[in-house]
Amino acid sequence: MNHSKLTLKSILLFICLTQPLFAQWPTDPTTNVAVSRSGSQEQHPIIVSDGADGGIVIWETQGIQLDLEAIRIGAGGALIWNSSVS
Repeated sequence: MNHSKLTLKSILLFICLTQPLFAQWPTDPTTNVAVSRSGSQEQHPIIVSDGADGGIVIWETQGIQLDLEAIRIGAGGALIWNSSVS
């Protein structure tokens, strides 16, 4: 098999196996991205850059006791980690 046929087959295989990826961020700027859906009262949010085009969001929740919650969201909108500290 010559080099050009191998290259063409490799390109076609790559195109067939890859699928488009979409960020989780909405395209409508009036639509918010939910970072928490807990039933407790959430207050005092703070967001900072994670240094990799994403962000870290920290807030207080008031349930039975006062807790701190935090999540890290990647540049594409995907949840990278979350935590709860009592």
